Amino acid sequence: DAQPAATATAPEAAAPNAGFMIGAIALAILFYLTPYLFGSVDSEIPSGSSTTGAKLVGDGATLVVGHETLAGIQRGTSTISETLTAPWWGQHHPESTLWRPVPLFVLGMASSMSGPYNPADPKDAAFPFHLLTLAAHVLATMLLFLLAFEFTKSDKVALITAALFATLPVHGAAIFDVAGISELLAAAFGFGAWLMWLKAGDNPLANVPMLLGSMVLVALAGLSNETAYMLPVLFFLVDAGRNPERGGIHLGYAMKKLPAVGALLVMVAVVITLRISVDGGL
Repeated sequence: DAQPAATATAPEAAAPNAGFMIGAIALAILFYLTPYLFGSVDSEIPSGSSTTGAKLVGDGATLVVGHETLAGIQRGTSTISETLTAPWWGQHHPESTLWRPVPLFVLGMASSMSGPYNPADPKDAAFPFHLLTLAAHVLATMLLFLLAFEFTKSDKVALITAALFATLPVHGAAIFDVAGISELLAAAFGFGAWLMWLKAGDNPLANVPMLLGSMVLVALAGLSNETAYMLPVLFFLVDAGRNPERGGIHLGYAMKKLPAVGALLVMVAVVITLRISVDGGL
């Protein structure tokens, strides 16, 4: 007997395509390497070893050279743990009350590997800073790919979303200036927190591991950059407009998750309290 033609639609992908994700990561790495591939050699540097993308620039150079804790780590007179209580700008901008311990700790790790950084002839001292910034950029790109897939269940949409994030020139300042590691880490932790929030389901309080993971990542994002304080509000507003059952704006769906949003807000409040206790202000 003739078999009837199949009419069922293809099922949604259960897991993202690893090849698509690797493609997005490759684009992120290639974008970061652009200044090395096409930059010109700086003739004013005696060693001639530094291209446009190899030395530290902008706020990154200010931080690495002028921050007393980072400079002390490079000389061996300070420890990495001191970055956890140091203000973001150190004594370079004493009026600033910014406290970003996570990115400063990462820059402290780079400082311990780089040795003293000499802006006049950096040689390869900038390499550890660029390497860790690239790692943050790749991590953010990968997590955004997974987040976009979780929303759409489409590998193609996830790839386009992550590729745009990885390569848009508007992100250049955050990527090529190592001080931008603050924004990159906040983005990576924020994407990760949102991904775990979605995976926690309609009742996050019943999925404690995912909720706790989201809370920890929200805290890490807030400890990276103060713009991440709004993440719980963002989660709530997007939930109000993405009811998977009814479609469209449905505040009731988001309201069911409000107690869990409160848990995220508590984490933000803890981060703000820590900031006030360490730095004396907002």
